[in-house]
Amino acid sequence: SQEKLQALRQYEAERLEIRGETAVRTEAVPILGWGWSWAWGPRHPHYVPHTTIGVAYAPVGLARGWGIYRGPERLSTIEALSIAEDPRLSQVQDTIRRKRNTARAWYTVAGVGGAATVGSIFGQAWADSRPEYEAWVTVGVVGGISTIVGLVAGSGPSADARALEYVPARSMTLAEARAMVNAYNDRLRERLGLTPADVWSIENRTPPVPR
Repeated sequence: SQEKLQALRQYEAERLEIRGETAVRTEAVPILGWGWSWAWGPRHPHYVPHTTIGVAYAPVGLARGWGIYRGPERLSTIEALSIAEDPRLSQVQDTIRRKRNTARAWYTVAGVGGAATVGSIFGQAWADSRPEYEAWVTVGVVGGISTIVGLVAGSGPSADARALEYVPARSMTLAEARAMVNAYNDRLRERLGLTPADVWSIENRTPPVPR
């Protein structure tokens, strides 16, 4: 009947499924250098600290995993848990929020360190005495170290938060994801008044999942 056809189309559009994924990736490794440069200020010539930052890329590799999809759309972990009404949603959201707050705190340290480094350059240029000049050099060194430490320390929690949001394997095992998806699809099928036999052909078109 027309009603059943519409129900089948809706089921196919709204059902969740797990698909295997393969991604090509490179690993970027930061290279940090620290040294001194000769500069000429309005008062006297002097050395100023400088930081050199570079990036080296590791060989290309393949990363295999899985994702949760709704039709052609790949869902974030938060979206999948929300649609499936999974009780783990609040816990994952709290963890993401906590890691982002930690990353924000470290990036604030990096920002303060960067401001101190810039300020030290002007301070060295306008210093009236050797002790004052050396004090500004110390400020620059400490500021540069704070910037590097803040950026490196903040990148970890920031990457963890993003992975928790978009990589479901960080929040659940494949078996747990299958159980969640199956439970949601069963509720959807029952709500649309369909039987397991009605959706059998749809279910068996699911792409292969890594084991």
